[in-house]
Amino acid sequence: MLDNFTIFSRGGVKLFSWSAIPLKGSPINTLVSDVLLEERSGLQTFNYTSGSTKYTLRWTFHNELDIVFVAVYQSILQLAYVEDLLAKVKEVFASNYKPSTIDYPEFVDEFLRLQALHEKKADAAKAGVTKSPTASKGQSAPGKKGKGQDSVKGKPEALAAADAEKADDGGAEEGGNGGESSPGAFDVSKLKRRTSRAASIAGGSSPKNVPRKVDSKGKKMRVWDGGEPGDQQLDFSKGKPEDSVGGEDMG
Repeated sequence: MLDNFTIFSRGGVKLFSWSAIPLKGSPINTLVSDVLLEERSGLQTFNYTSGSTKYTLRWTFHNELDIVFVAVYQSILQLAYVEDLLAKVKEVFASNYKPSTIDYPEFVDEFLRLQALHEKKADAAKAGVTKSPTASKGQSAPGKKGKGQDSVKGKPEALAAADAEKADDGGAEEGGNGGESSPGAFDVSKLKRRTSRAASIAGGSSPKNVPRKVDSKGKKMRVWDGGEPGDQQLDFSKGKPEDSVGGEDMG
């Protein structure tokens, strides 16, 4: 909040003055003597110290009316709205200014309204900057995986692994219907596996064993010492019943 706001003419006539608290020292007189009369127009602020109190003074001119508008506040506050307030007060006061009038006590209500309006806007802007948005509880930041979630589809890892295993098993049993099986349909591939297993048991070999090839010409007759291949020999392979386990046709 401002400590003082003063409007005066360049001829030294005070037109309006408002104070929240009495000023220490003479900050406005020092501004006039050290800055305005020296025409140090390049300055935008002026600092004044009186004891332990430090003031900052900001001002603006109305060149056509030769009027000076000065705002005084304690330097520790660093009020950001002062420049806008000076511009608005200059606009409103100039519209009500009369060269024949040298005192405007009724302007205090308008000034207080403008000051309150600018303070409120400054507080709202400050609150909007300092307020930090908080992420919703349980939500992970964009681009980061949640705990136990798949990086692509967002599924839990356990479900993603189960889907992958199901896809591997289904790939080997997909039929001509595009991999989909209707409820209650008979799985032909399972029947083939069972039939193949039964046949291997009947042949006396396990499914993992590969049957040995048999020469299509039959067994060669053994030639005894001194004998000829053409001599009649005993062939024990003929007439020998074939070993079988469950020799009946399994159908």
